[in-house]
Amino acid sequence: MRYRNILCTYAGDSPRPVGLTHAARIAAENDGWLTAVLRHGTPRLETCYATRLPASVISALHEADDQLIAQARERFQKVVAESGLSDRATFVELDAEQGESLSDFVRTFDLIVCTLGAERPNEAHLAARPDTIALNSGRPVLVVPNESDGAARPDHVLIAWDGKRAAARAVGDVLPMLDAGSRVSLLTVGRKEQGRNDPLAGVLQWLTRHGIAVETIHEEGDRRSVPEIILETAVARGAGLVAMGAFEHSRLSQEIWGGVTSGMLQSASRPILMSH
Repeated sequence: MRYRNILCTYAGDSPRPVGLTHAARIAAENDGWLTAVLRHGTPRLETCYATRLPASVISALHEADDQLIAQARERFQKVVAESGLSDRATFVELDAEQGESLSDFVRTFDLIVCTLGAERPNEAHLAARPDTIALNSGRPVLVVPNESDGAARPDHVLIAWDGKRAAARAVGDVLPMLDAGSRVSLLTVGRKEQGRNDPLAGVLQWLTRHGIAVETIHEEGDRRSVPEIILETAVARGAGLVAMGAFEHSRLSQEIWGGVTSGMLQSASRPILMSH
């Protein structure tokens, strides 16, 4: 199976449309289709001070949004033309005030590509949050750092494996990016459980039956956080992509206490495929 139906969510203005370019690269390599989606929201200033703002100010905010949307559409058209996807690309606007849900819309795509968020505060209400999409969509989400220029099909993938449901989902979701020439590093972190059965036997068999070369790496853990261990290992091994399960703990727990998902998004230095 290949990723053929690719969605890129708008995440704010950028000098380089990194997420869009990466999504177009994946679509072109897989002879697929590319859709870009931008959800309209209410400007933050209007949300906070709607009863105090004169109509002229609210109108100016909406005009500014219209300009941002037009610029996003122009960037989309330029990228798809350069990628040879003009006849297989669609730009979609969703109106939140009309009840058009981004979470509902994204569920019918093979892969969702996001960047890490709006770079300017005046665009935050238009930008999709990759953590929210990963949590609500049921689809794999590829988070592309703003400075990334990674390959559509990386030669080397690091899989963060803890044996849980979301990690297993991530292995299945990353398989379309792999082939017989791919390398996989399977990373486990923490104290090894004592027992007769090898906890990695099943996932190793899964990958090797796809003809994929796998090396296992175990880190006992130290004063570094788990996200630091994962990302530093990816850099040290030269992995171009990290695949991992997301939100094994609740979103509220992540936001209050922090967690692997939140830590990875804050420190991502290379694309991360997240599955929930």
